Amino acid sequence: MRRQYDMRYVGHPAQMGGVMRFVYVGGRADGIRAARVNTGGGLEYTVLESRAMDLYDLSFGGVNCAFLSKPGLVHPAYFSAMEGEFMRSFPAGMLYTCGLLNIGQPRRGAFETMPQHGRIAATPAEEFSAGIDRESGRIVLEGVMRQAALFHDRLTLRRRIESEMGGASLRIEDTVTNEGFEPADIRLLYHFNFGWPLLAEDARLVIDSQSVDPSTPDAQRGLGRWDRFEEPSSPRPEEVFFHTPRPDERGLARAELVHESLGMGMRLSWKTDTLPYMVEWKSMQSGDYALGLEPATLRFDRADEPRPPLAPGAQRVFSMTLEAFRCQSGRA
Repeated sequence: MRRQYDMRYVGHPAQMGGVMRFVYVGGRADGIRAARVNTGGGLEYTVLESRAMDLYDLSFGGVNCAFLSKPGLVHPAYFSAMEGEFMRSFPAGMLYTCGLLNIGQPRRGAFETMPQHGRIAATPAEEFSAGIDRESGRIVLEGVMRQAALFHDRLTLRRRIESEMGGASLRIEDTVTNEGFEPADIRLLYHFNFGWPLLAEDARLVIDSQSVDPSTPDAQRGLGRWDRFEEPSSPRPEEVFFHTPRPDERGLARAELVHESLGMGMRLSWKTDTLPYMVEWKSMQSGDYALGLEPATLRFDRADEPRPPLAPGAQRVFSMTLEAFRCQSGRA
């Protein structure tokens, strides 16, 4: 056993790191159940049991890495499918999961208008657990989110989040199951949101992309600087770019946000067989200063393109890893 896990050196195991469950009190976050993870290797983050086990704040070595939006953390009881309400309840955070049947703008479904970025993020977890496997030295959180409608879809998302004690990374594995009796058009987008001070004008984005396509005239004008950032200003239109990443020999794509003057960065990697695209959301607006890196099942500007549905009883697995790292002299 490595020294940092050797019980001879400590009193209570929490001295080495661990996971603590708690409940938010006050404001629109009141009643949200969550778990705080400390890996003991400099990485700390909050998992929201009441909100699809998404990630809220995340820091490395005491430096914040996540973008937390102006509405703040909002209990799912305040969720509204009304058009325009998304902007008033979007907490951002390190990860906001979009799906399971819609990503992007509201879209007409079989019997309803599906809300912007879907419903799953406002779904509390069932069968939630959080603990430490002392044999493997891993912190493990698990739960199931259920999305269903009378006479229509019956889907589950089983999420497992793991971090090695003493490490600086987390791994997410999602298993989506169609428990219904009709094929389901599964749409997923993992909205990872990075913020100041990790995100700043001297940070840079590194992605090996086969292609980068702007989504709007504003993005077209900023295409030559999709990998660089400016200081906040207002008014400043957001820019959205669609990346087709080039995977390595293991089928993994990577995106890195590197801040050389801080001597650190964050690396996101994911499997492209189920998440072949990445949406980049670059917002340099004052007060909304954010970078979204969003692996996705499809480009939401091509929402009508046919895709293989998820058959009744079938499952689809999505996995990704978020890792903090130190860098020197501009080298990760």
